[in-house]
Amino acid sequence: MAAKYKIVASHLELDELIYELEYRGFPTSCDINCMRKELRKILNLERIGHASKYPEYNKTFSDEIQACNDKISVLSEKISEFTARSDRKDFLILNSRLSHLMARADRLPMTNEQEKVQRASTITKILKISETLNETLKLRKSHNDTVSFLQSDSGSDEEDIGNAHASTPSRLVEVVSENTHSNRAGVLLKPVPVYKWGLKFSGEPKGLSIGAFLERVDELQIARGVSEEELFLSALDLFTGRALNWFRGV
Repeated sequence: MAAKYKIVASHLELDELIYELEYRGFPTSCDINCMRKELRKILNLERIGHASKYPEYNKTFSDEIQACNDKISVLSEKISEFTARSDRKDFLILNSRLSHLMARADRLPMTNEQEKVQRASTITKILKISETLNETLKLRKSHNDTVSFLQSDSGSDEEDIGNAHASTPSRLVEVVSENTHSNRAGVLLKPVPVYKWGLKFSGEPKGLSIGAFLERVDELQIARGVSEEELFLSALDLFTGRALNWFRGV
């Protein structure tokens, strides 16, 4: 399931969103922003082990592997345009789209040895372009340059994810402590402590929504090079105000 992969709904294109929702049996009749919100909710539930049982996804192997190979071509071109001076968000978007593609290839419905070989070949191609993306990061003049790139913060990619602001963030502890990311960027980073992130959840109506907060934690955990254990142990630093009082009482 997608919890194995670092997929961020707001980073996916329309066709990628449609696939992720259809695979899970959800409608795709709303606009792209609506689909992103729906997928974000679904992925958060999957990450804490609360996903529903999904219906069987009835697509042929030939259609699916063609879709995967077409997407490899698209992302290969995007990655070829990515340079060591590209924006941090460009990297995160490409990384998320690669994760989506790997998840799709992983789900290919094989029925014979030939299809197994084709699937293996497709996954190899995905790993190769993923390695190309990571190698571009290593072209920075020094390790510190790479860290600086991944830790840079424009602030403009903050997204208001829905209107439901939290007065009682009832599942934040579960989400913050979950094993969210096994698919890492492949770059060794010097971790930046959580208290230096400048991110706080207050639970106030004028503050970040739960969705926006969780997605920001999601992104910063990767960008700051922090492990799941470190994030869990430092979770107190992510709360303020009444949300902090609630967290202390958990």
